[in-house]
Amino acid sequence: MKISKKYVKFTKLNITNNILGKRHNITIRKRTTDINYVKQINAIVPNIIHSFDASHIAILVREIIQTNSNLNLLIVHDCFGSHSTNIKDLKALIIKSFIEIYANINYIENFHNFNINYISNLFTIEDNSIISPNGKYPIPLKPSLGELNLKDIESNLTNMVI
Repeated sequence: MKISKKYVKFTKLNITNNILGKRHNITIRKRTTDINYVKQINAIVPNIIHSFDASHIAILVREIIQTNSNLNLLIVHDCFGSHSTNIKDLKALIIKSFIEIYANINYIENFHNFNINYISNLFTIEDNSIISPNGKYPIPLKPSLGELNLKDIESNLTNMVI
């Protein structure tokens, strides 16, 4: 499945009319095919975070279904709720799904490759640089992993008070 988000520019048509002696302004926006690079750049980090939050929710729901938990779940953005008698089970499943995403050391590599593939659909990539109408931009190096091992701290997360 390919998912993409392109922020495009709009043209505006401002119309001013006079109805019964009152002035009314109407703006009609028409979508163009030109990419709005400022919006595209400013949106990347929030969109990444939202995609990780959505993945966490999807894995959590899958775990609830697979474990046949009789767990009522309320989700608002990245917050989870359930009946107070289910909080211990919900907490365990939240931790398990969180670790499933972030303990995979390949997620940085996979995410980097996904972005390179996405960018290559929009621009030319040469010599590890993106060639755009505004110039040539080097592709940043992937961040290196630190020493944190989520599997090692799973018991600490389990003991954490929610």
